[in-house]
Amino acid sequence: MSAGRRRRRPLLAGLLLASATLLTSVGVLAAPSGMPAAAAETSDVHVELGTVDPAVPTPGQTVTVSLRVVAGASGLAAGRVDLVRADQSLISRSDVARWADGTTAPSGKVVASFPLPAAAPNGTVPVRLTVPASQLGATRAFQTVPLAVVVRDVAGQPVSSLHTFVPVFTRKEFEPVTLTWLLPVTAPADPDLFSDKARVRQAAWESAIGPGSPLDALVAAAQGHQVTWVLDPAIVRPVPTLLADGTGPAPGATTPPQDGADSTDPVVVLAAGFAARLAAASPAIWSLPYADPDLAALGASGGGAGLSAYLKSLVGRSWATPQRTVTTAWPVDGTLRAAGRVGLLSTGYPSPGPDVTLVAASTLAGRSGYTVTAPGRSGTGLVTVAYDDTLGAVLSGATTSERAALATQRILAETLAIVDEQAGTARSFAILPARGFAPDPQGLNRLLTAVSSAPWVTVGSGDALLAAATAAPKSTAATAGAPSGSPGVAPAAALTTSSLAAVLRSAPDVDRLAPVLGADKAAATELAARWHDRLDQALSARWRGSSAYAAYLTATLATVTTVTTGVRVLPGTLNFLAEQGAVQIVVVNDLDAEIRGLSLVLQPQNARVVVLDAPVPLTVGAHSKATVRVEVRALAAGPVPMTASLRAPDGSTVGTSAEILLRANPPAGWWGWAFAGLNGVLFVVGLVRSLRRKRSGVAAGAAG
Repeated sequence: MSAGRRRRRPLLAGLLLASATLLTSVGVLAAPSGMPAAAAETSDVHVELGTVDPAVPTPGQTVTVSLRVVAGASGLAAGRVDLVRADQSLISRSDVARWADGTTAPSGKVVASFPLPAAAPNGTVPVRLTVPASQLGATRAFQTVPLAVVVRDVAGQPVSSLHTFVPVFTRKEFEPVTLTWLLPVTAPADPDLFSDKARVRQAAWESAIGPGSPLDALVAAAQGHQVTWVLDPAIVRPVPTLLADGTGPAPGATTPPQDGADSTDPVVVLAAGFAARLAAASPAIWSLPYADPDLAALGASGGGAGLSAYLKSLVGRSWATPQRTVTTAWPVDGTLRAAGRVGLLSTGYPSPGPDVTLVAASTLAGRSGYTVTAPGRSGTGLVTVAYDDTLGAVLSGATTSERAALATQRILAETLAIVDEQAGTARSFAILPARGFAPDPQGLNRLLTAVSSAPWVTVGSGDALLAAATAAPKSTAATAGAPSGSPGVAPAAALTTSSLAAVLRSAPDVDRLAPVLGADKAAATELAARWHDRLDQALSARWRGSSAYAAYLTATLATVTTVTTGVRVLPGTLNFLAEQGAVQIVVVNDLDAEIRGLSLVLQPQNARVVVLDAPVPLTVGAHSKATVRVEVRALAAGPVPMTASLRAPDGSTVGTSAEILLRANPPAGWWGWAFAGLNGVLFVVGLVRSLRRKRSGVAAGAAG
């Protein structure tokens, strides 16, 4: 062999190797199609999905899968990344769920590969895999293809695997389903939102709804999309504070209308701005009762008429839009099957109940293998909207861009499976993530865009869904029959029967105290409103799973107890030595506000003493005492227990009453002196007559 031929062979080999590498990176030269299934090895290497573009390809398009391979603590050796079209058929939603939950490298055809260089510990390697949609093996008019991204070492063994989906659309052979996005806007479980210290409170509100906050990012991400907000009014209508720094009144604080106009409270102004952005992003708002009370816990408590009245007061503070107010019930567990649940909704909301009750689709009876449609009515006539709790959980998990990308492809696959259940029937369903929804903003925006653009999905409005539910025939699917699925388990309720009872006892005390607080009735009303607001917030569903609740409840009840016992009568023992006169009773006001209009009522417990004065309204300054004189008359001597209480203008008892012991010891009076004088006269007359008889006897004896 000549030297020239020897030189050409290495050159030819190098060209072949380079060509193979290039073709493999773009998926033209595939690895063997019959790759066996293998369990992923234990490794801290993992794959993060970036995008699938287009999310729904047609056969003539090329699909690009962008991702990152993240090395573990020990780094990453050179290898390759395979995109595997798995040998599985995804027809039903259960098929989709099983594939999404899988973590092993499947058997199937490698449709694209990428040579993976070595990476330093915790380093990342960006990867792009491209494949013509025609090579994904879709054989039907619309079909979800299962894909796996498999990281392999140099020996071809799987190191890490990630499952995802690509729905391929060829032609329309179905009736699209109508999807309604319901997105919750609820307050975080942060006690500082209701702090008495204004700076602490303001910082907490800025963190909750200010620029860059999770809720602000949620609103921005939904801009331009048709969504319906499920809103806790407390997050857009905070009670104004009277405290500038936790020690004194904020000058000029005013009670704002719903839009926060003319308020000087920075938190109210902040909330008004957030409410405006919320309405601009989407004016469709379904309002939960104020503070989002935990309806599941309340319904299980057996609170009776007092609870129903309290709930009605919270429903009465629902958020109103220019179009209408949609009063909404959303039990955390998503069911109407729990004991007392339907009764609470019927009595705790204005008749005939909430405008809409949100229930988990899995709690409704239905045909096995078929997704429950969203609009409906219960057997008692409650209007219900069934949200798909499986997809709600998927959407709730979209907290990072990588998870949002996975959620996008999963929801596309699930919705296509829903279509496949009854391809010729138009149906409606809703997606509602959990409270505290805080998605990656860009990821959510891409998800809403991709799902809304899918040929088999029509995005519906909340108004249309509500109208369909209102017109639906009555059904017992929400309360009877076997549930169609397995509902997720909600975190344990923070609200207990005893804590609810404490709130229900304390709230009326605050209400009774409010009318007598200070000369400035507007300021007094706001001060009482803040005390009451702390009690309202203690009933919220947001505290489920929060370690902060116990401390919040304890502090709230302690504050309210201090408030409601801050006005009191001092007990004591009094000596009353007159027949008629004034007794002096001391009233103490430990509150930060002046008390005006309270009356002291003195009630003797026996008939030895009667009270002559009618109760007179009194004024007691903040952190001061007042002595009240009450005119009484003693009819007999002896101890007289008396109850001294403070009454509001409506006659209700306010503050802490006291027991006062009056020791009555009245003088005898004129009739006593007259009786004694008469006895004295009779005594003298008798004595004189006795002396005369003695003298007469002595004189007679001498004469004899």
